[in-house]
Amino acid sequence: MVARCGVDAVLASDSEDPFIVLDRAVRDVVEARFVADSGARRLRAAFDGVPHAVLLFGPDGGDALWRQEWFNDWSAANVHAVLGSAVERAERDGRIVEFEPEDAPVYVSGDLGFRDTTAWWFWQPKRGGFDVIDYTQGIGMDADDWIDALRERGHNIAKVLLPHDARVKTFQSKHSALERFVKAFGTDKVAIVPQSRKADQINAARRVIERCRFNAQPCTDGLLGLRSWSFGWDEEKRIRSKEPLHNWASHPADAFCYGAQYLEELAEPAPPPPPPKWWHEQSLDELWAETPAARRRI
Repeated sequence: MVARCGVDAVLASDSEDPFIVLDRAVRDVVEARFVADSGARRLRAAFDGVPHAVLLFGPDGGDALWRQEWFNDWSAANVHAVLGSAVERAERDGRIVEFEPEDAPVYVSGDLGFRDTTAWWFWQPKRGGFDVIDYTQGIGMDADDWIDALRERGHNIAKVLLPHDARVKTFQSKHSALERFVKAFGTDKVAIVPQSRKADQINAARRVIERCRFNAQPCTDGLLGLRSWSFGWDEEKRIRSKEPLHNWASHPADAFCYGAQYLEELAEPAPPPPPPKWWHEQSLDELWAETPAARRRI
């Protein structure tokens, strides 16, 4: 009830800065809830009805701002991050772990650069999603250098996925990056990812990343880029940029988007969940696992 009053105050105020109103409303709720229950989870639940940050920054950004400002939560994603919350969910769900890759075909998606960073992700499609088994990046290397570097990783490369600008020829070379990769790997093992809008690439990445398991140590640098990839923010207009910022994080992120865009349909669908069991059909361990843990002191 207190939280709802805070929302109404924010939305109804035309004369005051909404952030000042929100701050006052939040402080009132903090004091009211702290007296009744000092548990952080209960306090967090009290604020689920305060939507101002969510309205301004979206569900993921609003949640990140809330946790950063009120809970001093350093694990929260950047407020304007594109995939930061998805990476955090993967870590929370146990999908960023050390594991031994299977001896299965590997798809490699890359974002090419020479003065900018070139980034490569290594994917293994599996039932219900993907194992992202490796990542590498570098700068100042041409196509021939990268062909050798990819081979040295020792993976069973099924296909190399290149961005549309791999067709471009420069004054420095008579052959495009696409032509060099085709010569090295063969026509059937090289593909160009279709050119699309940045918004479509982001949506593909957001769908696919929820079905990915990442090999933690080899993918450390790439995951750091995915966490940090962010939209710009205009403080005066209070709007985000139309596209994410072009910086060091955009290279691993673009490479991931290209792979997600091409591979989304390759993963076999996950098997259907087993039908629910009645309580008398379950073991004691199953009953214990499904019983919510008690939160109150006796």
